[in-house]
Amino acid sequence: MRKLALVIGIFALAGLFVGGAVALRNDSPAANEPTITTSFGEEQAGLNGRMQEAEQAGPYSIRCSGDGAELVCTSVADDDVIPALKNGETVYGRYVIGFRGGANPERDEVPTFADTDLTCGSPNEGQIVCAPVTEVAPTVEAGQDTFAYYKRLDVTFDENDTPVSWIGEATIPLTVVD
Repeated sequence: MRKLALVIGIFALAGLFVGGAVALRNDSPAANEPTITTSFGEEQAGLNGRMQEAEQAGPYSIRCSGDGAELVCTSVADDDVIPALKNGETVYGRYVIGFRGGANPERDEVPTFADTDLTCGSPNEGQIVCAPVTEVAPTVEAGQDTFAYYKRLDVTFDENDTPVSWIGEATIPLTVVD
């Protein structure tokens, strides 16, 4: 579990690319807890609760099969994440972005996603249908204050079996629509 917490901590740094103005949560995430980023500044009343609802609306870790525009994904148990990564499997972690005051078209159209990130529907009978952000441009409606997506956990292991991460550059913009 310590290794998983380290991996999640490494990926928490990925949240720093959200418009260059992001604050990570003060406490380190537990092994089964998604990483959360919020817009810079004080959060509006109730945003924390809505972000918690958004993070709990789907599993934290998923693995997917399929090609192109549609992937079918299933949950990965916390204890299975590190072994799956060691076996070379692709695992994604759930992230939630919060917009203080709601998303704003003039303010929030910034590069946010790496081309390996996924946007996903709601879980249905243990399965989630997802699409790469390169296939489906990620959008959020004006005024909406949370957006959840999945980030590929790009992890390798050093000679001591310690997780090492490489974070890709954010290249896909989040578009806010009226």
